[in-house]
Amino acid sequence: MGLDTLCDTEDETLRTKYELRINQNLDDMEALINALLNFARLQHSLNDTEKSLVNVQTVVSQLCTKANDPRLLLFIEGDEHSVVGHEYYLSLLFSNLVTNALKHCNEKVHVTLSQANSAVLVSVEDDGTGIAASEAEKIFKPFVRLAKQTAASKEGFGIGLALVERITLWLQGDVNVDTSEQLGGAHFVVTLPLLKPSR
Repeated sequence: MGLDTLCDTEDETLRTKYELRINQNLDDMEALINALLNFARLQHSLNDTEKSLVNVQTVVSQLCTKANDPRLLLFIEGDEHSVVGHEYYLSLLFSNLVTNALKHCNEKVHVTLSQANSAVLVSVEDDGTGIAASEAEKIFKPFVRLAKQTAASKEGFGIGLALVERITLWLQGDVNVDTSEQLGGAHFVVTLPLLKPSR
């Protein structure tokens, strides 16, 4: 339709406007296709990836340092945070959660690393508008958008949290979301089996 309109238009100003719009639409379509392909390839990549011992504290600390955002605070509880996984996919998992929190927060994002019941817990919470209980299960599905969105949160295609869930399941863990008691916004908790030190 855009090309037909462009061909039928003789006004140079309108032609330039239509060309820009068509190019933007093509860029958006290409980005969506790449996102679809990357998501489709993920499960195959995970199946072919060998797991090894990874220190979650190192991964999360490096991620927070790299973010270099004054709104982001890291809290570490306990001293044993090793899991069987893969550093790249753990980093991808937590990067999606932190990036998502920074998009939706007002002023604060807290990342907490702790231990409980032979598991490593990574909590990411913010002071944004939060997620309604009715939408808590939907957000881990690909391409799902919530009803209330800021301009910043409309970027992307809604695949980040689907990646989080898929990687977490591959690591034999769980991911849940509720409301942060401390900050009032969304509160994501990833639970991964703790690798106990051998005696």
